[in-house]
Amino acid sequence: EWVSVRTHIWGDALISAYSMLKAGRSDYFYYVGPTFTVLFQSAVGDNPPTALLSQSTKNLRERLSTEGVVFSMPLLAPGSEKVAIEDMEEQRRRMHELQELGRASDIRVRTTTGLSFTDGGIDSMLLFKGSINQKGLFDFLLNRRHDKDVPLLVSPAPFLHATAAALKFTNKNNHVVSGRGGDARDAEANRYTLEVEGTILPSALRMLADSIALTQDRFLVEMRTDAKTLAFNGGLATEGQGGG
Repeated sequence: EWVSVRTHIWGDALISAYSMLKAGRSDYFYYVGPTFTVLFQSAVGDNPPTALLSQSTKNLRERLSTEGVVFSMPLLAPGSEKVAIEDMEEQRRRMHELQELGRASDIRVRTTTGLSFTDGGIDSMLLFKGSINQKGLFDFLLNRRHDKDVPLLVSPAPFLHATAAALKFTNKNNHVVSGRGGDARDAEANRYTLEVEGTILPSALRMLADSIALTQDRFLVEMRTDAKTLAFNGGLATEGQGGG
């Protein structure tokens, strides 16, 4: 009962986040599930709306294909996607033949299929290009069953049932920087460290850097990318939109 109620509320939240995207009130938002992550992006200029899905598996790709959702795999080596699709079709044909054989001879047949490429790897990322394909993925996710808890939705814009997530800022102790080359100014310089913890969206990162630049002539930023979004940094995201 708890899962059913939570799923209904979550469904309304997903519809709201997607509606904000289509209305131009949000440039992107993330769907963060237990096994894969999706980045929905709005259309910008001549670039159509898209969606990127990381860490896909053979089973998920088959389910999407069965539902008629069209996607491509742009990070695969040239020719690999065609081979993977042909291999998938051949495996389906063989499975069907074995199942028919089992029914004809009253023998229970157990079949297994191999993987065409590494599941969950960076090259398994799926691209849904255009409004129709993006909407197809949205409908697929909206109707997907959740046995435990629902996926997390993250957006730079407010949406129904959303709550604001605050970042944690920590000032580290100052570190004296040893001078190089005998420069007295470098020898007396101090380094100040500000550690920021939490989910930092791409657009928020730019705003944070601009704020620091108001008082600092020079500064260095070190970031840790969530492993679930590594594939999104493959140069496919439109400038100014979401990334990893």
